[in-house]
Amino acid sequence: MNRFSLIVLAPLLFTACGPTETEPESETSYHRDVRPIFERSCMGCHTEGAIGPFTLTSFDDASNYAPLIKTAVQNRTMPPWLADPGCNNYVADPSLTDDEIGLIAAWVDEGAPEGDPADYVAPLDLTDDNADEQALNLDVELSLPVAYVPTLEANDDYRCFVLDWNEPDTKFITGFWTFPDNAEIVHHVIAYYVPPNHVAEVQALDDSDPEPGYSCYGGSGVNDAEWLGAWAPGAVSGPFPAGTGLQVRPNSKIVIQMHYNVVAGTGADQTRVAFTLADQVEKPGFFALLTNPLWVTDGAMQIPAGEKGVVHTFELGLDDVTDQPFTVYDASLHMHQLGENGSMWVDRATGERDCILTVSDWDFNWQLSYRLQEPLVLQPEDTVAIECQWDNSAENQPIINGEAAAPRDVAWGDGSYDEMCLGILFITGAE
Repeated sequence: MNRFSLIVLAPLLFTACGPTETEPESETSYHRDVRPIFERSCMGCHTEGAIGPFTLTSFDDASNYAPLIKTAVQNRTMPPWLADPGCNNYVADPSLTDDEIGLIAAWVDEGAPEGDPADYVAPLDLTDDNADEQALNLDVELSLPVAYVPTLEANDDYRCFVLDWNEPDTKFITGFWTFPDNAEIVHHVIAYYVPPNHVAEVQALDDSDPEPGYSCYGGSGVNDAEWLGAWAPGAVSGPFPAGTGLQVRPNSKIVIQMHYNVVAGTGADQTRVAFTLADQVEKPGFFALLTNPLWVTDGAMQIPAGEKGVVHTFELGLDDVTDQPFTVYDASLHMHQLGENGSMWVDRATGERDCILTVSDWDFNWQLSYRLQEPLVLQPEDTVAIECQWDNSAENQPIINGEAAAPRDVAWGDGSYDEMCLGILFITGAE
């Protein structure tokens, strides 16, 4: 990405005759007008160690990238927010209004003036009421035990690493952060909780593999392991909904599944994850995964070579899996590089439909999670559904080694050039 520099031309200090002309005062300034917008809508990604390619935490940062910022916001490529507004309302939507985009453009056109720091007014906080406090207190940080170098024998390398959980008492994880070390090769990160009664099982998997960690294509290898959090390109880590958390008992293990893809890069990786903890929460929660089991096991999600607009839909009657109501707080979708759009919704027994999440313009590089402003309570008699659409035409193939791949038949698979249609929901009991 090109780095833009701002050149400020000094006004003439004198003229041959006549009075000195003064530079007209700018109508916009960094501190008064654009800094609050950047802090609210951009700094979640554009801070040190986050996923943004540069920081926006100072006037110098912003002024250096001013022309690039103007282009990105006018094109509405930044800040990224793919959830369709007509589906539901979400917490912390960073989308800019037309007036805010115009203000940023005017600031750039006027030479990106700094203005007076005393004019700054902090933006409204779009996050949960406990987000800022939790973000500053990461209670447990775990790193892969070694700097692992993925195998180059195949494009995709799935590796699980077993990490000790040393808390002496039962805790609730209330937030999850991921810090990918080598972002060029990290396709996804999933943290699993392995309860004490399955520790021997996962330790045997680790001991049986002579390399660091163990091969774990498709999951952790332990059936009763539970998700603690996940990261994929574009995802933003953070706290769980206020008052909720995931229970973790003493003498457990944490398994970090790393999916590496070495097409875009090579080298070692030593990714870190971090958690915020609480002794108790109001509502224990967990992650629920929504997909058709036959897509996974029987190849029922076929996406033929060369075809556009391929759609697969799955509906699940909740009375098949629960006799209790539950509450949905967060939702995200996962597809790979042929994805075009996806949606999740609830068909009520009353005949009404509630949309959970729709992404009409899927972008593999921005796999965000969306928190509902009003959590949805689902009843056992309801039906929840997921639908995905793909474009497998020659014009929409991934670039591999500098060339577009030839279309091929694609089905469900964990490889970067396979496909998925997965819904991820953070839920608690309804009470």
